[in-house]
Amino acid sequence: MGDEVNLLNFLVWCMTLYPAQHYATSLNNHGGAWAGTVWDDSSAVHNNLTLPEMASVFSRALQEVGRSRFDLLINDSCLMSSMENFAGLEPYFNYAFSSPEIMNNPGFNMTTLVETLNQQPNIEVPQLGRILADRYMQDMNISMPGTATYMGVGITDLREFPRLLDSLSAFTALIGEKPETYTQLLGRARANTYTYSTWAGSYDSIDLGGFMGRVVSAATDSELRLAAQNVLDSLDVALVYSTAGDLLAQETSFYNIFFPQGSENFNPRYLQQSPLAGWRDMLRVYFNSLDSEDGAFGADVLNTVPQVNIANIFPALTSVQAPVTISMEVVGNNISHGDFTVAQIQQDGSLIRLT
Repeated sequence: MGDEVNLLNFLVWCMTLYPAQHYATSLNNHGGAWAGTVWDDSSAVHNNLTLPEMASVFSRALQEVGRSRFDLLINDSCLMSSMENFAGLEPYFNYAFSSPEIMNNPGFNMTTLVETLNQQPNIEVPQLGRILADRYMQDMNISMPGTATYMGVGITDLREFPRLLDSLSAFTALIGEKPETYTQLLGRARANTYTYSTWAGSYDSIDLGGFMGRVVSAATDSELRLAAQNVLDSLDVALVYSTAGDLLAQETSFYNIFFPQGSENFNPRYLQQSPLAGWRDMLRVYFNSLDSEDGAFGADVLNTVPQVNIANIFPALTSVQAPVTISMEVVGNNISHGDFTVAQIQQDGSLIRLT
């Protein structure tokens, strides 16, 4: 399944033998945002479809059957509402259904998809997406009520994505002109932005809208604020419909992007596989600045009082079998170590020390 040749052959076979007015491609398996999707667990090397491979496959398939674009891409896997994913695939699809967070199997209800198309063969794709997204959240609230609060899906108009990519490129170009000026601001914005799947031990993908919103709020440079606001405006145009559980809805713009917690977590494969050249360059400059003695967090920066932010609490409903996991971020400069205690606030205002 992780071999791109198999996907290419399957697509060409389907569209040649079963010609149609509209085509949708649904990929169901593990998802890894910029790292791709469809991992073949039966393979010794656990091969998967990377973004460059998928872009090549969809381009060649369309050429072979004489089509310009597919109507719909269904990403039935985790983390695939990804800026990198859409940047690589937007030339080949009009719309995409996907989640920026985890997805539980079974994901999108394919029975609902087929029955809806049979009943309404001329339904518009955004309306179809709304039906599938609402059904997904309905199913999750029934089958996984404690986890559903962190789940959500969005419907993206990929024809609007070039505008979003242009605004993101303008933002990163501005950072590249004066990296030493902006590094500290970027670090604080990243530290306070929602990070997807932290409860599962992942700290690499942040919410793009949340990040840009914090830049807008904190930046004193009017040009940088405008560039970040342009990204936010473009996100709003690309997102056609979205729905999420209560906790995710408070934090998400429905698009994740790679921004690891530290340079030690940076995956060098990102430099070869991500189509976001400007963002790649910005991350390289950012982490080089942090690692430099003269970087933005060097000795000349004044100490600030550390700020503790609760990033995630999972699950919402706890038990002896499912103990709670609390993720937090500590924002500050020149921190060497930390000692923490956890207390539970009682109804009378008293505290019970937990750890």
